[in-house]
Amino acid sequence: MALEFRDARKYKKQIAGLYHRAFPLMEKLPLAFLYRRAKRGIGSFDAIVEDGMFSGLMYTMKLEKLVCLYYFAIEENRRGRGTGGEVIRMLRERYPDCAIVLLIEDTSDPTVSNYTQRIGRVGFYERGGFRQLRIHIKEAGVAYELLGTDSSITKADYLLLMRKFFGGLLYRILYGRQK
Repeated sequence: MALEFRDARKYKKQIAGLYHRAFPLMEKLPLAFLYRRAKRGIGSFDAIVEDGMFSGLMYTMKLEKLVCLYYFAIEENRRGRGTGGEVIRMLRERYPDCAIVLLIEDTSDPTVSNYTQRIGRVGFYERGGFRQLRIHIKEAGVAYELLGTDSSITKADYLLLMRKFFGGLLYRILYGRQK
């Protein structure tokens, strides 16, 4: 498998299709906003290409020694073949001296309709070296929990990165007064 990260701007149509299929409406920022942030160096938007074919998308943000994997999706027909795990390995290689954090839907309520899927997602990331940090966040009213590669990551670390990425006004809209 020849897997590489490429500039997302060269795969805009494929990225838009996967982005809209993979993420619920309440979790999606406008793609134009993400591309603008990446162009300014505040975020990084990558197309995941496997053996020359578009296979997924990845959006990251970085502040000092903390990287956030904010969006990550693999094309449906390429899942279950090790691509996602390899991307996580490559991401950790890209940022060897950084802790990596990500949000997943909260797993504290076993009665939610997609609980099995949520737990499966935790297992996938744990195989890639992440662990549940027992930190809960509300973003735009949606409950999430943090997973990270370093147990010293704090809620304050994550929120500082989000404040830098979104700026003051958008940050207050999305996160309110969380501390």
